[in-house]
Amino acid sequence: MIKINTRTISKPGLGLGLIIAANLVSPSAVYSATPQELQRNLKANPIVEDIQMIINFLSAGVGVIVLAVIIIGGIQYITAGDKPEATMAAKKRVINGVTALIAFMLMYAFLQWLVPGGVF
Repeated sequence: MIKINTRTISKPGLGLGLIIAANLVSPSAVYSATPQELQRNLKANPIVEDIQMIINFLSAGVGVIVLAVIIIGGIQYITAGDKPEATMAAKKRVINGVTALIAFMLMYAFLQWLVPGGVF
C-alpha cells in the first residue's frame, strides 16, 4: 500500500487538482437539434427511406426462412421415430431456428436504436 505524506502536498497544488477534477467531471453544454428539426431533416433524406426499405425486405425474408427451418425441424422430429440421431438432428435444427430468430430480434432492436426515427 502506498502511503502519501500529506505534509509534502502543497495547498495550491491540491486546489489546482480539485479544480481540474471538477472540470473533467462537470457536464459541458450540448448544442443538439430539437426533435422537430431532426424529423424534418429525416423526411428530406432519401438514404433513410432506402435503409428502411432494405431492413423491411430482409425482415420478411428472415421471418420466412426461420419459420421454414422450425417447421422442417418439427416434421423431422415427428418422422424420426426411434432413431436417436434423427431426433437429435431435428432438435438441433429447431434450436438453431429459434436461436437465429432471437439473434435477428436483437439485431433488429439495435437497428431500431441506430436508425434515426426508428425502422418503422
